[in-house]
Amino acid sequence: MAQLNPRVGALQHNLQLALDALEQAVGQGADIIMFPELFLTGYFPEDLLFRPRFREEAMGVLHRFAGETAGLGISVLMPTIWPRQDILFNAIALIRDGRIADRRFKHSLPSEDVFYEKRYFSAGPLPE
Repeated sequence: MAQLNPRVGALQHNLQLALDALEQAVGQGADIIMFPELFLTGYFPEDLLFRPRFREEAMGVLHRFAGETAGLGISVLMPTIWPRQDILFNAIALIRDGRIADRRFKHSLPSEDVFYEKRYFSAGPLPE
């Protein structure tokens, strides 16, 4: 588990943190590494999620990160946003060998206390 402190909205900074952690994990012989929720965007990006450009840039950073895993022999679980048309999901991507191999969407979205994910995300389907 990569216990790091990403910055909200600082996509390039967070990408570099992820790449550094990836390099360290590979160097230590890890088979898998998992990052904290919404790592690349920082938690919680709030109204940045309403900006189409921010969404596009976040997905670009995710794909760039995925490409950096090619040939490393490690799997990555990277929590991320996942836009689909006008819908936005809180997701986790399984990254292997330079590509996003699979993804799942968060189903149970908190809407109490300081959390109000239902304002930003749609609930994903339950896995079969």
